[in-house]
Amino acid sequence: MNKKRLLAYVVVAAVLAALFYLQFRTWRRFDWDVFLAQTRAVTRGWGPIHIFLGIAFTYIAYFMRAVRWRIFLRPVRKTTSAALVAPTLIGFTGVALLARLGEMIRPYLIARKADLPFSLQLAVLSV
Repeated sequence: MNKKRLLAYVVVAAVLAALFYLQFRTWRRFDWDVFLAQTRAVTRGWGPIHIFLGIAFTYIAYFMRAVRWRIFLRPVRKTTSAALVAPTLIGFTGVALLARLGEMIRPYLIARKADLPFSLQLAVLSV
């Protein structure tokens, strides 16, 4: 392992440790009684069906975003939507964790998956 890679691992580990610490501090002040009361209220009646539909529609939306990205890539490279679902999920997880900074994760992963330049994926993102 070269020094640059080791430095990158150390930086990533330090950032993750800082994020974990901040999350732990926040959860200490979290009101678990209110959370459990609200969860019990959702699980009555039609609640479980609504929860299932919400999760299903979320994953359908991820698949549709992968289809859209495949359509954008069609003039440059033939790929499948199924191959783009994982980078799409990881990319949106990055956005959830890192806010707008995570927006660069999805084009980077798709560029690596489709063997295309990252700059081309940034152009697709801007479209």
